[in-house]
Amino acid sequence: MSVLIAQLVLVLAVSTALFLQDSSMGIAALYGGGIAIGNTLLLLRRVRRANTELAKDPNEDVRLLFAGAVERFVFTLGAMAAGMGWIRLDPMALLIGFAVAYLGHPFSRFVPTVGSASSGPDEKS
Repeated sequence: MSVLIAQLVLVLAVSTALFLQDSSMGIAALYGGGIAIGNTLLLLRRVRRANTELAKDPNEDVRLLFAGAVERFVFTLGAMAAGMGWIRLDPMALLIGFAVAYLGHPFSRFVPTVGSASSGPDEKS
């Protein structure tokens, strides 16, 4: 969940900054960030399913995770095509929002989790 929080904070910050310059760029950045957040949600769902439904055959687990990667790729490609082509959002702002949202993965270690006993990322448990 900390990845999603970090992604949301980063996307809101960048889209707000772009929105102050040009509202259409802010909306495009928000859309691009939403694509990355949706991608993360698909990944979390697939990983949770793989953890709870461990197959007897390790190859089946690999196939399930690979299917998840294909699912995320198709979702991302389709959402970007819709945003740039059909909705006609600014491509650069959309990609900026998407890229900044992915920075949420490394930054998530600095987001405290609910019920966490540690006070920061540097504290060892």
